[in-house]
Order: sequence, then C-alpha cells, then structure tokens
Amino acid sequence: IASALQSYYSLLIAQNAVEIARESEQFAKESYESAELRFEIGLAPLADKLQAKGSLSQSQLGTQQSENSLSQAKAALALLMGMQPDAPIVVSELDDSNLTQDPFTDEVRKLMDTAKERRVDLAATRAGLKSAEIGYKALKRSNLATVSVGVSGAFDDIDVANTATTRSNSIGVSVNIPIFSGFSQTYAESASRRSIAAQRESLKKSELGVEQDVWQAWHNYRTAKQSWEVSWDQLATATELKEVALGRYQEGLGTILDVLSAQTQYRSALQSQLQTRLSLLTARIDLIRAVGVLDLETMQP
Repeated sequence: IASALQSYYSLLIAQNAVEIARESEQFAKESYESAELRFEIGLAPLADKLQAKGSLSQSQLGTQQSENSLSQAKAALALLMGMQPDAPIVVSELDDSNLTQDPFTDEVRKLMDTAKERRVDLAATRAGLKSAEIGYKALKRSNLATVSVGVSGAFDDIDVANTATTRSNSIGVSVNIPIFSGFSQTYAESASRRSIAAQRESLKKSELGVEQDVWQAWHNYRTAKQSWEVSWDQLATATELKEVALGRYQEGLGTILDVLSAQTQYRSALQSQLQTRLSLLTARIDLIRAVGVLDLETMQP
C-alpha cells in the first residue's frame, strides 16, 4: 500500500509540475514580449530583450523536463499495477483541506508502544522465537526414556466348513532407555540454546529499530507539516513580487533584472510548494506505516 501511494503521489506532483512549468513559461513569455516591445520603441536596450529571451528559453526547457518527469512517473505507476509503460494514466487531485490534520493524537512514546504491538515484522520475529523455544523443549524430551504399548488380535478360519478356527491375542510393552548415543544430543541442545539467545537479541534489536522508525517518521511528519505551511507564505510573497515587478517594468519604472529575479523567485516558490506537498503526503503515510496501522481505511489524508 505504501509503495502504491508513493507512486500515486509522485505522479500527482509530476502532473502539477507540468502545469506550473507551463505557467512559468507563460510569465516568461509575457516578460519577453514586454522587453521586446520596449526595445522596439527605444525605451529599453538590446540587453533587456536578450536576457528576457534567455529566460524564456530556460522556461521552455523546464517545461520539457517536467513533461519528461511526468512520463517517467506514469510508467512507474503503470509498472506497479502490471500495465504497459505507455498506459494513459491520470491520477485524481487530492483535497488539501485535511492534509495537515494529524493522523494520531497520542504522544510519540505511545505510538512506539502501539507499533511494537501492531507491526507484522515484529509479530513474525516473535513467532519464530516461540517456535524455536518449542523445538528446544521437544529436543530435550527426545533424550528421555520412551514407553511403547502394543495390542493385537487375530481370527482365522482353517477349513471351508468353518469347523475349526484359531484365535490369538497379544499385549506388548517395550521400554527404550537411551544410555549413550554419543555427544550429538548435547551438541544439538547447545546449538538450540544459542539459536534462541540469538533470536532474543534479534527481537530486542528489532523492537529498538521499530521505535527508531516511529521516532524518525513522527519528526519527519512534523517538519513536513511546518514546511508545507511556510511554503504558502513564500508563494504568496513571490506571486505578489512578480506581478509588481512586471507591472513596474511595463510602466518604465523597473529593470528587466527585477522582472527576471521575481520570475526566478516565483518559479522556485512554486516548485518548493510542490516538493513540500509531496514530502507531507509521504511523511504522513510513512508515519502510519511505521506505527503498523496502514491499511485501505487509514491511507487517506
């Protein structure tokens, strides 16, 4: 489930990245057209036009790169679903209104305890240890004396006329007492004890690993949530700055460098918001997985 969600989110962000790249390209085109117009009427030097042209070319290249990343993300999700890499896959947009809602209300220590109870990898390790302990008990009993009891009965007809018959019954008891069978039993028990001790240490190490997994996932989620909230402020500032810079340049009050700088900041803010959104989606799922409760009901934000 976690792998499917990761591929889904990656494709979603790739779809958004193409839209952002095209929007950035459109803004670069408007900046170039403004610089070209001002150059033609003698209000701007040729350098402004060339710089704006270079920025437009860079934006066009960015759009091509975003479309390539989109194709790769589609192929990755198609492969995960057992489809051809050129399958026309489009994923639906997600509602971000609940994106920052914490999936858990407990403290991180309680989440660690829950993970140690719910994680299937720990359950498998415990089951292996229990099986080894049962095997060791059976191995120790194999060196004890054994008692076997057997009962048998028979009835035979001697001739066709059934004038003579034979009946026989028997009861047997046998006792097997091992006296000396070499040191194989001793070696086997010693090896079994060492194996159980090693499995106990492995279980302890796995429990510590689960705690660390939850700890890291919990802090990564908190950081991703804060980064997501900050990215909105950065985007709002960059959007206002690029509109002001282009308007001032068109009115002859600013320079092309101001426009290009604002354009770069705006593009960076859009890309940063996309990345923080992907990080938040991934960190949330990773936290639920680390606690051991990820299923088809808990995967939605």
